[in-house]
Amino acid sequence: MKPARCIVGRATTHWKAHRENPRTLFVLKESWPYLEHEDDGKLLREATGKGVVYIARYYHHETIRYGM
Repeated sequence: MKPARCIVGRATTHWKAHRENPRTLFVLKESWPYLEHEDDGKLLREATGKGVVYIARYYHHETIRYGM
């Protein structure tokens, strides 16, 4: 994974991560979405639950709001 350079973007960052077993890799998505937009995690959870193929598998999502 390499950082992409852009002039305008959503400031989304992806991190390669693992838990105790370093052979099981995860992708951690860090983003700053607009408050009025639907949460990506909810859509991915629904798609994973329906068995949609060729997308990332859902494990967990969480929204953290600072200063609110």
